[in-house]
Amino acid sequence: FASGSVSGHLFIWNGRKLDRAIRAHELGVTCLWSSAVGALSCSKDGVIKQWTLDFDHVRSFTVAEADVPPVLNRILSLDGRLSPAGDFINCALVCSSSGEVYEVSAKTGSMTLVHEGHYSGQLWGLCVHPSDPDLFATTGDDRTIRIWSVSARRLLRKAVIDCSARTVNWSPDGRQLIVGLGGSPDGKKQRKDGAFLMLDAASMKPLFEGRDSRHWLTDVKFSPDGKCFSLASMDHKIYIYDRETFRLKGTCDRHNSHVRGFDYSQDSVYIQSDSGDYEHLYYEAEDGEYFSSGSQLKDIKWADWTCIFGWPVQGAWPFVNDVDKGLAFEPTAVHRSPGQDLLAVGDSGGAVKLMNYPALFKEAPCNKITGHVKEVAQVRFTCDGSHVVSLGKMDRSIILWQVNARK
Repeated sequence: FASGSVSGHLFIWNGRKLDRAIRAHELGVTCLWSSAVGALSCSKDGVIKQWTLDFDHVRSFTVAEADVPPVLNRILSLDGRLSPAGDFINCALVCSSSGEVYEVSAKTGSMTLVHEGHYSGQLWGLCVHPSDPDLFATTGDDRTIRIWSVSARRLLRKAVIDCSARTVNWSPDGRQLIVGLGGSPDGKKQRKDGAFLMLDAASMKPLFEGRDSRHWLTDVKFSPDGKCFSLASMDHKIYIYDRETFRLKGTCDRHNSHVRGFDYSQDSVYIQSDSGDYEHLYYEAEDGEYFSSGSQLKDIKWADWTCIFGWPVQGAWPFVNDVDKGLAFEPTAVHRSPGQDLLAVGDSGGAVKLMNYPALFKEAPCNKITGHVKEVAQVRFTCDGSHVVSLGKMDRSIILWQVNARK
């Protein structure tokens, strides 16, 4: 039998006696696969090697040479497949440490990308295209921003950045993406905590990078008129910027805990926001001036609703006693449908719910399905309301739900 070592050697054994050592890889061997007609090995250097039964080298393949190369070359797992007659190795299936899965032809060396996704840390950021129901974007602790297709169920393009990111938003015209940087699962500070990055949505090339906060960003949004954008931070503040000049116009600084999320009013005049201490406040969107009389804004129309607190989403909250007993879970993300008649809710138990909007009563009727492991990070309707996208914070999964027409 054979075994692999951290030095890249293959050790060939005869019973308990070492027969010979082969210098197979430059870095540690991570996986071996064998059959009646040959064997395969792979390593941290991203190389797959094919061997005869006597462990004579046949050929090598490198995942870095794939048409869509992996973010990280290290190969974690490997599986082979024989020809229908079982007389030669037909192909290999390999998985990289950055989540890419390739099918490698043993005859031609061609590599077909089968799957890719977010691969480390937590997954937080989600937004949908404002006018194209087929597109949505995600970002997370793996330092990638990815744009996906709803109809094709696959990744269209991605950008690799130099810092983790936990929030992303599309501009109203669909031309730009803004990404809020920072955050880590262990709470350690990142080099670019509090910075924001503006990207061209088509090419994924950076257009501008700025920073005023020194704590990681929890939410970013463009104003409905497209003239401004705002950033919510763990430092209890919301920063308001001019989109053309990237000049800081004002800050909303009345929260006593980190800002969880915020929304713009339909006319881009007001901002409503939630904080970690269960507070819901209102501000002037022009300069961040605190608006103390929230009751005066009861008839204001909001461009979107992603705040988990507020009059129209109170039915998303279970009874406190049920939460204390572990019988129910608090909502962690909500989103109002484009038709303003449905509310998607994600909770800390991994469930996604669909209920009528506004949801005004405890135990409001809903369709509930548990699909994620632990907390749901975000939920979003596509711009036509035909699908709901949900993110699992801990499992890093993206689930696409179809919204069926009401009967």
